[in-house]
Amino acid sequence: MIPVAQRTRFDCLTACLASIFECRYEDVPVFCDQETGESAPLWHVALDGWLADRGFAFLQRVREEGMDDDPMFCPWAYPGYWIVGVKSPRVDGEHAVVMCGRELVWDPHPEREQGHRGFLSADHFVPLDPARLRLDRPSVAPAGEPKIGAVT
Repeated sequence: MIPVAQRTRFDCLTACLASIFECRYEDVPVFCDQETGESAPLWHVALDGWLADRGFAFLQRVREEGMDDDPMFCPWAYPGYWIVGVKSPRVDGEHAVVMCGRELVWDPHPEREQGHRGFLSADHFVPLDPARLRLDRPSVAPAGEPKIGAVT
């Protein structure tokens, strides 16, 4: 994961994806109107297409009523990189940050020290063809566990 900062007020998902997939910011679509923050029409379709080109599909899980709203206690955490949607302290809406396991490892907003106001959703990347995963690239897996690398 290579941290990529937001460039506009509403491009946190773009910055998180560029960070996790270690690509240039310009190579990731922007998924909402940069003036209003409104989601672009069919943004999930654009995201699915971008991820499919990299061998992955998008899986989003939304926090259910009664669930702890702290991402540290999210039941969907796993030992790789994923995105959590959190309540933004700056706007009335959702903000995307990068997690690794249960640890928040990157907030792309320049005012990241403000933190967040609770967990809203979990965004995972599911391999389209698990047999194509390479096991020779370093990963974030703990010592002694299988190290899963990039899709070839």
